[in-house]
Amino acid sequence: MSTSNNISSINPQPNLRSQARDWVIRFNRDTAPSKADIAELRAWATQSADHRQALHEAQQVWADADQLAELAVPIAHRGRRALRAWLHRVVQQLTPQTPAGTASTAACALLSVVALGWYLSIAGIAGNGEYRTSIGQQRLLVLEDNSSIQLDTNSQLRIAYSEGSRQIILQQGKAYFDVAKNPDRPFQVYAAGGMVQAVGTAFTVAVDNQDIEVTVDEGRVNLARVESAQPTAVFLSVDSSQSAVFNSSQQTLIQLADNELSQELAWRRGLLIFAGEPLSTVVQEVSRYTPTTIEISDPELRQLLIGGRFRTGELEALFDVLETGFGVHISYRDNNHIELHAAPKQ
Repeated sequence: MSTSNNISSINPQPNLRSQARDWVIRFNRDTAPSKADIAELRAWATQSADHRQALHEAQQVWADADQLAELAVPIAHRGRRALRAWLHRVVQQLTPQTPAGTASTAACALLSVVALGWYLSIAGIAGNGEYRTSIGQQRLLVLEDNSSIQLDTNSQLRIAYSEGSRQIILQQGKAYFDVAKNPDRPFQVYAAGGMVQAVGTAFTVAVDNQDIEVTVDEGRVNLARVESAQPTAVFLSVDSSQSAVFNSSQQTLIQLADNELSQELAWRRGLLIFAGEPLSTVVQEVSRYTPTTIEISDPELRQLLIGGRFRTGELEALFDVLETGFGVHISYRDNNHIELHAAPKQ
């Protein structure tokens, strides 16, 4: 029975707890739930705040044991922060309550999709030369000094080791570097008119047109610009849990919280994690892992806020949740072109 307010009881009724456990068990199976399953669960969860609290508590118990399969239900806004910490096998939808007149910021979907689409190939010892990944592929390179490089999707670099230096030229895309310490042989990554130097540390470098983004996982790196094929003086040091974006004339340094650092590095585990980014940003990031063109045809949908995690390269589960929970209509123009637009009003 529906309630007339948004106040949640501290202790849901025993029968609701039992029903919530049944829902969790029902969705804990090898096959993904159908749209009918999702719609039925959504109808149950939206009956009252007590229903949602019971489901939230049941999910927390199962999440601790990593038992949940794909799931998609609306959850009260007050639980949003806790939901972001849930394990990778939970799919949730989050629809925050918005005051009157703020419909333009309407909905935030919390998604978590389990898939097997992530592909990481591992080479032997990588010598000097060029290495690349195709769209949707990741590749791990182990270098002769025991440093390692993890190449993200659609990326390319050149290794140029010499007796006195270790140079990497990142030509496109993104890579994670885990550097073996050797003060006498500096490790330098060149990318888009910039240089990142480390001795022994772990960090990510990404190239976006003329911008270079550096995120430090461990240790410290130094940044310099490159002019006439030579690096200039160091202009910025970036420490662990910091991120910097720079180009030929500007730079920005950002301090990352632990969860933000984990979000930045989630691609290494084949995951994409979002925490309230607009759908336009999500589509841009997802598109790096698929040859399929994803177009948002309705401008208002571009600001639909998305939070949560899902597997790289997995589109169907994302589309199912957007379509079922948020009235986003999915149109397949052909096998390689998909449009997202608001569903026709009834």
